[in-house]
Amino acid sequence: MVNSKCVTKTDSTKRELEAHGDILFPIACYDEDLSIEKVGVHWHEELEFIHVYEGKSKLHIDKTEVNLTAGSAIFINSGHLHSAYGNAKIKSLVFHHSLIGSENSIFYQEVIFPLLDNDKLSYLVLSDKEEWERNVTKNMMLAYDVINTESYDYENEARFHITRALRQLNENIKINQKINSHDGITYNRIKKVLRYIDDNLSEELNNDKLSKLIAVSESVLLKSFKQTIGLSPMQYVLKKRIDRARYLIITTDKKISDIASECGFNDMSYFSKIFKRNFNVSPTEYKIERQE
Repeated sequence: MVNSKCVTKTDSTKRELEAHGDILFPIACYDEDLSIEKVGVHWHEELEFIHVYEGKSKLHIDKTEVNLTAGSAIFINSGHLHSAYGNAKIKSLVFHHSLIGSENSIFYQEVIFPLLDNDKLSYLVLSDKEEWERNVTKNMMLAYDVINTESYDYENEARFHITRALRQLNENIKINQKINSHDGITYNRIKKVLRYIDDNLSEELNNDKLSKLIAVSESVLLKSFKQTIGLSPMQYVLKKRIDRARYLIITTDKKISDIASECGFNDMSYFSKIFKRNFNVSPTEYKIERQE
């Protein structure tokens, strides 16, 4: 069965809260239109494979911006911050490594462990230029299709195709291949800032306060944040406030003015202006549309 993520729910460290599949079959497939709904910054223990089948997409993974066009794909390793946006339609598989086998199995040791243990690999872009790249994508999409149709014995067939794809990926990763890795110190600092922002959206937030939080200069904060998230800290704060407001409008019966205050907007006219800039309608109009 294929799902649509829509709103990505995370905890205070940006770890995604949504369960992908279940304990018996820990995998989920998603079909998303990024022109309608962006995938916000998050991370999870699961491995993820994304295939762009229409349009163009941009992903931020740790410090790096990655551009994907129709036909290309990307593998994202466990534990890395990432987000996706653009005018694209994507299919993704998000799965826990236990799908392939337990940690004492040969499948885990030969297929999963080399990926999780590779501290140089946070992601790997796959084009359609090399046969092995095409085969990785082909097998992942075969797994996607059998899960979607839930054909006979689809669980074993899906695991077979994913295992084959990961084995091909492992066999073709070269030491000198350009793959992205993150600076652990910077990464942990940014996670701390993200957690603080999420927990204090209603409070006054500025670069001075955030830089003191992680004991660095404002210039270091700005550079690290831009490299990791792709936005300045204040741009991210504004985005989070608007996204939180939109989510509260959709999921609660709170007054618009209370939602604005809860999300750190003390000026209703400014809140309405920023909201309309992002969603082309006022907060009140948005609420009415969602109720129809």
